[in-house]
Amino acid sequence: MWNAVTGGLMTDITVYPILRGEGEKAPPFEGSFPTEDGQSRDLGKGWLVMCVRFTYESTAHEKIAKLAIAEDKLRAMKQAH
Repeated sequence: MWNAVTGGLMTDITVYPILRGEGEKAPPFEGSFPTEDGQSRDLGKGWLVMCVRFTYESTAHEKIAKLAIAEDKLRAMKQAH
């Protein structure tokens, strides 16, 4: 990913955990995946995706904890629907 402020290449790692909805695959959608840490998007038919960004310095424990929080947030969003 590129840094919007400096224009340089970012050393952060971005992953997109996806909570499955109905069907074998997510329905087609217009637009793009979220790009800000913690930002989510409803892809339709119960499919949810969230942007999770790790800094280069993040430890394995920090990454696992952050993914667990993201999963909890996605599940809460799904229950709210």
